[in-house]
Amino acid sequence: PVVLCDARDRASGKDVLIRTVEYAGRMHTARLLAAVG
Repeated sequence: PVVLCDARDRASGKDVLIRTVEYAGRMHTARLLAAVG
C-alpha cells in the first residue's frame, strides 16, 4: 500500500508501521483462506 509519512513526526511513522502490519496480516489471512477454499 502507498501511505504518506512525514519521517520527522514520530506519530506519522508509527501510523505507517501500524498500517503496514495490518495490511500484511490481511494479505496473509486472504492467502490462507484462498488455499483452503
